[in-house]
Amino acid sequence: MNLRTRTWSLFGVALLALLGLCPPASAQEFDLPGLWSLAAKHSLKLKETRKQIESAERDLAIQKASRLPVLSASAAHNYISEVAQFELPFTIPGRPPLEITAGTHRTTDLAVSLQQPLFTGFRLQNSVRAAVQQIEAQRAAYRATANALFLQVGQLYYSLQRNLLHQKVLEQSVQRANLHLRRARALLDAQQIAPFDTLEVANRVLSLTTQLRGLQHQRRILLARLLRAVNVADLDSLAVVNTDTIHFALQPLSDYQRKAKQLRPELHQLSSLQRASAFGVKAARSAFYPQIVATASYHYARPGVNFFRDEWMTYYTAGVGLRWPLWDWHSRKRQVEKATIALQQVETKRDELLAAVQEQVTEAYQSLLSARDQIELQKQLVRQEKERYRIVRE
Repeated sequence: MNLRTRTWSLFGVALLALLGLCPPASAQEFDLPGLWSLAAKHSLKLKETRKQIESAERDLAIQKASRLPVLSASAAHNYISEVAQFELPFTIPGRPPLEITAGTHRTTDLAVSLQQPLFTGFRLQNSVRAAVQQIEAQRAAYRATANALFLQVGQLYYSLQRNLLHQKVLEQSVQRANLHLRRARALLDAQQIAPFDTLEVANRVLSLTTQLRGLQHQRRILLARLLRAVNVADLDSLAVVNTDTIHFALQPLSDYQRKAKQLRPELHQLSSLQRASAFGVKAARSAFYPQIVATASYHYARPGVNFFRDEWMTYYTAGVGLRWPLWDWHSRKRQVEKATIALQQVETKRDELLAAVQEQVTEAYQSLLSARDQIELQKQLVRQEKERYRIVRE
């Protein structure tokens, strides 16, 4: 054996020893809070809703900036085909008539201007308030999306738990039926029963096995839906829920309906949209008021304010401007009516959603009562199957 072969042999022995000493990594079991954490971290729907919140925050920054002064620069160069000229009403003996030219054919103006809104009929203020409510609405929409996602994950999780419980029941039934089949075949060999009795037991075993395989396929489908909901490629395993530790201490239905009315983010979202629409109506009404703007500018122009001298000059201007549309064929009125209709639509949606929430709470309450009864019946069925298996085996 040469040196290279000996080296590779020692390396292989060391690697095998290392693998023997290091225990395999244990699979992580995910309970329902762990699945919720995965969904909150990886869900594409929540990521999209967070982007909508960021967009609403940018809109608020834009609306706030509209109340601040705006600084702008401008440059212009023009050619004028005609300039103003006039002759003096008197003449100097021995000289031609005197002509005075005001301006030049070419003009250049470089300017820096500052514009500040002074009064806009409270349009800017109401626009900012509406943007704030839009952010609150998007945050409520995020909570609503998260709640819907967590509800979906929880339903899939407990559907998998119920599937597992049904499989345990069927496994007990299959074991008992197989034991019964073996005894029936033994009795058939001893010619103590008819072949039909054995066939009946075999059919029962086949039926139970078919149901068990159907539950196994259904479990794979539910697991695929769960993986898609939490947006992960695979899960190691799911923690089994101990149904003995589940307590169904229910409060009166009216308490849950009252809490839903106070806490449901969907209602908070529509309330924020309702306030935003109300501010939108006020912003639309601001068009009926005059718009006052202060302006100031600094110019470097040729010619400047002295049109009689073709030279560069610096000067500044300052002033206040007022704009008040008096007649626009009811365009502003239609804008207010449109904003009012949007407000009424949001109010109608909120009333409709409130009724739907009350109905959902009632249905969920009744479903919970039914689930409690089903769990108790399933636990009793498991105990009965175990007892029947023990009796048959004895």
